[in-house]
Amino acid sequence: EQTALTSRNITGGYLVNVLTGYISLQTEHHLFPMMPTAHLGKAQPLVRAFFKKHGFVYRESNLLECVKFNIAALRTGNAAAKVAAARALCNYAYNNAANRVAIAAAGGIPPLVELLTSGTPVALERAAGALRALAVNDDNEVAIVRAGAIPPLVDLVKSGAPDARKNAMAALGNLMHNNPENQVAIA
Repeated sequence: EQTALTSRNITGGYLVNVLTGYISLQTEHHLFPMMPTAHLGKAQPLVRAFFKKHGFVYRESNLLECVKFNIAALRTGNAAAKVAAARALCNYAYNNAANRVAIAAAGGIPPLVELLTSGTPVALERAAGALRALAVNDDNEVAIVRAGAIPPLVDLVKSGAPDARKNAMAALGNLMHNNPENQVAIA
């Protein structure tokens, strides 16, 4: 039931599955986390049928709708929704340049930075992870710094939980990479 309520797949078929590293099949992945990603698509019809039989909504949208849905959850969702949204945006941005641009263009950076200052410990970790992935883009670096991310990331390095510290350090590292202005601001 939890998976039905919190997972959303990205539509687009085989090509989208391959281009996103199969994060497009989140529902199946959360139900069968040990299943090889290449087989998740084979499980999809079975999962759809199971959801229908048991009255669950099988949620799926195109990538832009998924990004907008998760950004809205960052802004207005409860604590659990914010954690899930930050994690989803991190997954979308990881190793995918086009998704990093789409998330920034849709306004995803400011609510992630806000989450760094007001979220639960797990939310801090996820927000720092998403900013870490988004910062592997020159325009996003500028947007992340303008949104005020450096002070909360530095605070997180100093006093966060181990995984949050790791993500914050990596985000700061990405912000400093080949950027003397950010290097001075972070130092």
